[in-house]
Amino acid sequence: MTIGQRIQDCFIIDLRAMAIFRIAIAFCIISDLISRFPYLILFQSESGILPSGSLGFTKYLPHHWNDSYSFQLALFAVTLVFALMFLVGWKTKFSTFISWFLLVSLHSKLWITLDGADDFLRAAMFWSIFLPLGEYWSIDSRKKKEVKTQYFSVAAVALILLFVFYYFSAGVAKLNDAWLGGAALEVVLRQEFWLRPVGSFLSQFPTLLKILTPLVVLFEIIGPFVLLIPQRFYKIRLLAIISFILFQIGLGICIELNMMPWIATAVLLVFLPTKIWSISVQKENVIIDNNLFKKIVLIPLIVYVFGGFFIQKMNIDLPLKTKAYTLGLLSTWNFYDSPPSEDYVYSINAQLDNGETIALSSSDERLKNMFENYRFKYYLETACYPNSIYSERCLSWIIDSWEDENYSVKVVSAQLNCRAKDILIENGKSYEYILAEVN
Repeated sequence: MTIGQRIQDCFIIDLRAMAIFRIAIAFCIISDLISRFPYLILFQSESGILPSGSLGFTKYLPHHWNDSYSFQLALFAVTLVFALMFLVGWKTKFSTFISWFLLVSLHSKLWITLDGADDFLRAAMFWSIFLPLGEYWSIDSRKKKEVKTQYFSVAAVALILLFVFYYFSAGVAKLNDAWLGGAALEVVLRQEFWLRPVGSFLSQFPTLLKILTPLVVLFEIIGPFVLLIPQRFYKIRLLAIISFILFQIGLGICIELNMMPWIATAVLLVFLPTKIWSISVQKENVIIDNNLFKKIVLIPLIVYVFGGFFIQKMNIDLPLKTKAYTLGLLSTWNFYDSPPSEDYVYSINAQLDNGETIALSSSDERLKNMFENYRFKYYLETACYPNSIYSERCLSWIIDSWEDENYSVKVVSAQLNCRAKDILIENGKSYEYILAEVN
């Protein structure tokens, strides 16, 4: 076996693993859409908290054509239909492309509320456009005489490298004193804003966290490359897959990460070896896609995206970086590369015209749920700070929304407050910000 064949063997994807990946990633898209639906007015309509308008080429994307609720609702329905087509594998290539296109459009509309999982999903869908995702377990699949089940192409290489670089870049970003010295996890778990019950429990064991902290860095740097082990060492590959699944579940039950563990696990499924379905694996069982057009298009993109990781490490900016990021051409994930320095508690206190003072943020179940919603919390942490235009817009929207439900009473004055606590040291000081006020 030549060196080229050995390298190729590391990037072969079983078509049945590809089908499971399609189904899993479709469920992620559908689940994410459903979770966004109750907040469609808040984040997507003209009467919401995000400003209208767009920059550059994104103004041509569907979600920027009209900010009315009815139009955004129609786009939601269209996006859901194509995600369902993608799920069942009907017109798979077309539904993959349209699902990616509508995802790019939606994300460009909601750019200030996006996290690393959204970026990862967009990237996974981009490379999926060039893969035969409908060959198995789909409406498009047909019984064929050919029994080949393994697949290799430049697009397969890109999808595999996407997962590898996603974690590898996160690990490299953590090569600093906070992580290597063992303090980072303890600080992360002091941030109650994102903490979940299991994370709260673990925060009681600082010695354990100090041991685990550098191990996380080691796992994120080395683990992805273990997944590239050739298929004949399928037991080691399976062990690595299980390790990553447990790692992602562990992250998700300790801190709020929304879709990240599920999207990462969906992409991880492409590493499933042929051996779990077939007793014997033959070399002639591989379909090699030598489509010249794909190579001409994709090889420069692969060099730009994954080679760009090393270029940026030399403090050199990539050309067209923002446009590439919007389309899903990215390879890095700086997940808690530096521990957070503060914990936050947001609240809105209001004076009513009947003389009563209330906390709007918890005055009814609807607003209470909104302040506990992942996307809204992410928006608050990202966009709301002193003198931010978003803080004032957010406060005004909440007041209007509350008055619509409580039309017999009016808000005379209100403040959007943030109580921040220094968490870099144990029992750090707290202080309050007034982010916005209405009088």
